[in-house]
Amino acid sequence: RPDAAVSAGGLRREIFGFLPYWELSDSSTRLDWEKLSTIAFFGVGASSTGNLVKKNSNGSTTVGWSGWTSSRMTSVINDAHSHHTRVVLTVQSFAWTSGQLANQKALLGSSTARLNLVRQVAAAIRDRGADGVNLDFEPIASGFADIPLTRGPAEAEAGIVNVLVGADDELFAEVEPIVSCFADNI
Repeated sequence: RPDAAVSAGGLRREIFGFLPYWELSDSSTRLDWEKLSTIAFFGVGASSTGNLVKKNSNGSTTVGWSGWTSSRMTSVINDAHSHHTRVVLTVQSFAWTSGQLANQKALLGSSTARLNLVRQVAAAIRDRGADGVNLDFEPIASGFADIPLTRGPAEAEAGIVNVLVGADDELFAEVEPIVSCFADNI
């Protein structure tokens, strides 16, 4: 994993930029590596059973998965790493509609589905040589926000992230490597 370019002589803060799939192949998209410490590819969906959503119902590849596995994304990853910029995959589970809410509740309510998602995310990161994951679950279904981020003003100023994880030992062993990619204290 590359160290982000945050240093006394360079960036003074973590600069987290999103690269949506629809911008990936746009010839006008420019990534300023001098200003980015982390680039987050957006994104790949998570199903109710914890699978990364790679196929549409008609069998075609989803635009998110197609972007993540594309040669253009390979170039972005290589360029980012050569500039000491991290690359993370954004995995999304939205709950804005009743169907999305049911999907998210099924995913978060099943330890088997959560473990499946952790394993698939870890494989997707490993297979692309990426550096971590950004989970975009919005809004979180009621009763499932059991990984709160906590920090006071001094920790925020220092860029420290604390995470409380509510999980059994087996699940914690699976999620700890991913959570440790972004959290200082778990």
